[in-house]
Amino acid sequence: MCDKSRKVGIKRKGSFQFDTGTSHHTTNQLDLLRDIQEINTPVEAHGGKKSTCHRKGILELVHRGKVLGHKECLYNPSFSNLISGQRLGDHDIKARGSMATIKIGKKVVYQVERDNQGGMWIEGTPRIA
Repeated sequence: MCDKSRKVGIKRKGSFQFDTGTSHHTTNQLDLLRDIQEINTPVEAHGGKKSTCHRKGILELVHRGKVLGHKECLYNPSFSNLISGQRLGDHDIKARGSMATIKIGKKVVYQVERDNQGGMWIEGTPRIA
């Protein structure tokens, strides 16, 4: 994987990094969203960089045969593809080797792959309307 792809959070289309520190689900791929709305929302990115999002929508990923919808996913072409741990609410992460399981209550929401830098990647097929 090239450094540029890593920088913008794309492992491949439909791959999102799980981030417990981000306050919003985000994507740099507008075609992954449905029910897109025009907005004017200021957002502070990692490192304090400020930006404005002008669109949001519903992101649906098919993961392990289940459709998981993430409302209010913000679009900005300079953002990474991220699933916000904060938006998922109270969750638990159990890691074992190169894999991790993310649960809400007793329900497994995601099985994720961990990379050698500690990032957790969600593999899913975008469900595009």
